[in-house]
Amino acid sequence: MQSATTPGTRTPRISLIGPVRPYRGGIAQYTTSLADGLSAVSDLTVWSFDKLYPERLYPGASDVEEGAARRDDAHYSLHALNPISWLRTAAAVARTKPDLVLINWWTVYWQPAWFVIARYLRARGIKVVYLVHNLADHDAPGIQTRVSHKLLTCADGYVVHGARQREILAELSPGTPVLQRPHPVYDYYPAVTDPLPRRRRLELLFFGFIRPYKGLDVFLDALRQVQDPSAIAVSVVGESWDDPADLIASAADLDVELVLRYVSNGEAAQFFERADAVVLPYRSATGSGIVASAYHHGKPVIASDVPGLDDVVDDRTGWLFPVDDSAALAAVIDGIDAEQCRVKGAAAADFVTENSWPAMARAIVTTFTGVTTFTGRAGDRG
Repeated sequence: MQSATTPGTRTPRISLIGPVRPYRGGIAQYTTSLADGLSAVSDLTVWSFDKLYPERLYPGASDVEEGAARRDDAHYSLHALNPISWLRTAAAVARTKPDLVLINWWTVYWQPAWFVIARYLRARGIKVVYLVHNLADHDAPGIQTRVSHKLLTCADGYVVHGARQREILAELSPGTPVLQRPHPVYDYYPAVTDPLPRRRRLELLFFGFIRPYKGLDVFLDALRQVQDPSAIAVSVVGESWDDPADLIASAADLDVELVLRYVSNGEAAQFFERADAVVLPYRSATGSGIVASAYHHGKPVIASDVPGLDDVVDDRTGWLFPVDDSAALAAVIDGIDAEQCRVKGAAAADFVTENSWPAMARAIVTTFTGVTTFTGRAGDRG
């Protein structure tokens, strides 16, 4: 949707490349929400995937949300294993004569495609900006990280969600503009009409895809060390990218609710609503949609002090503990109660107000196209 800017300015033409509905997962949710924000401040075209991952390579049950329809305003033209589709998409993007092309950068699997598309567009004088979720894959070996960093330099700008990312990009690509903003807050969760019953004095939630770098094992070890396990109820909600049987076995001695599947937005809202705090014991991070979701629901966050989380969690909105230190995490859990969580959760309201998707969209447009004033729907929201 196009929205007029003030007289003397023009509405920039923007192309956004990345997975959108019906694809599921954090990057698809991010791109879908950003597309909604950008549509109010630009003439937007979305380019997505006909095939995101081959089944044999995707570790989850499915990369598509059951029952979700494709967006009417998106071109589903990219195929994971078809380089011709990359070039055709690049050519189609170029024909729209965009002022700015935004490309999601998150996994080595797609980085060669982004490099090909970016080079094609930049050779034709089209500005390309990467939306950097991960500079390189979590737990990537050194050579893979170096290749990712080299490919990443084929851009005219970057959007990042953490200070450490900004610092690394300043070294990799000196002088290239970098916009740093916190991960915006998701607002697509429905209101909870059928709340889950509280179980104990303190309700804790671990949420999202379960991968080794997210440190669920640290959380489970901490639960073995808390002073009064009978006072704490824990839910682990998310699809495991490893064998779920291993996770179930690792938690067999604990009284933990395991919901090891992808849940709908409605179910997710129920789990967040019941929780007193959300736990992120990550070993590495570059920003987190889970933090944003927790704040949207007015919940504080207990997080490891890694770059990317310590940018958005402080003593007003949660608690930080040393990475990989299960004893320190246990001590945090022992020292908090539901009322303290309520107070810190309320403090997240400022974060929610300042970090909406419309605000993110306006910052991107202003930084990389020069448009600074918006009217209409863009000026009235977030």
